[in-house]
Amino acid sequence: MKTSVIIPAFNATLTIGKCLLALSNQSLKPGEVIIVDDGSKDNLKSYLNQIKPQLKINNLIFLKHFHQGVSVARNLGAKKARGEILAFLDSDCVPGEDWLKNLLAPFSDIKVGAVGGGYSAGIDDSFWQRFSCEELFFRRRKRKGEAVTLLSNNMACRKFCFWKAGGFPTRYSVCEDMFLGYQIARHYKVMWLKDNGVKHHFKRSLKDFLRHQYYFGKQSTRFFLENPQILVCNNHQGKQLHIAIGASFFSLVGLMVAFILSIVNQLFLSQIVLILVAGLLAVHFFLYSAFLSYLKKKGLSKLNLFRAYYASYLRDLLAAVSFFDGLALYIKERKL
Repeated sequence: MKTSVIIPAFNATLTIGKCLLALSNQSLKPGEVIIVDDGSKDNLKSYLNQIKPQLKINNLIFLKHFHQGVSVARNLGAKKARGEILAFLDSDCVPGEDWLKNLLAPFSDIKVGAVGGGYSAGIDDSFWQRFSCEELFFRRRKRKGEAVTLLSNNMACRKFCFWKAGGFPTRYSVCEDMFLGYQIARHYKVMWLKDNGVKHHFKRSLKDFLRHQYYFGKQSTRFFLENPQILVCNNHQGKQLHIAIGASFFSLVGLMVAFILSIVNQLFLSQIVLILVAGLLAVHFFLYSAFLSYLKKKGLSKLNLFRAYYASYLRDLLAAVSFFDGLALYIKERKL
């Protein structure tokens, strides 16, 4: 099967080199690699011309258009692709040697419409790279075989399935991959390859991590309000995360209520609320206890275990707060 690998790129000169070198060393070579420059301002084409002699890619295609978002870029690459299988990879991801070979294997079953996987590691061994990758991997550790949703930076699908599903929806800046996977899964098998992850450049600080998570929470709230069927299905995000987000949010609300009650001299009610808050915090910690035990077995120090839980709690709290921002965005969109 001829395969087209499609890579959207936006100001990607710092990361795309490793991505393309990894594609050069695939055990199964792609028929073509299509890079779609989504309005970059870092002279991406010049950089690609510099590294091209190092690449063992026979058919490297470069497309450029003004900045319209990653879904538009991927769809443009799909329109130009000549392969019957479309494989999607992001410019900040590094696939393993057998990545493409593993992705294509399930397509021997004519009922399979799409195949994908998650992450294998961060780009280095720093705390934030390890934490970000392990948190996602642990949450999806039991996911394998048939799935409903996939990740756009590590997936492949039959071209006719892609267009039958409408391609990547351009109205969403996140969860567009979940929508596409769900649409394909309605008619064809969608497979999740647990052990075919890609390395990824995750955020490198708590500030950047939380900022990204807040944005994702806001945009995904709008997405799920418009597509509740995808929220309740067996998606790759998992249900436990939503419970943890709820526990973190109501613990904060409880603390605020207890503080107000103490100010108005309702000490007994304040103590009852604080007991409820303690219960919610215990539930939240319990939900992450297995993950922390997993990290301990991975060799993380006590300090880093504390950092991991602290980051998880703050992420859940911000995700809960971002719900209201996403709700406002949803209402605004409905009025337009």
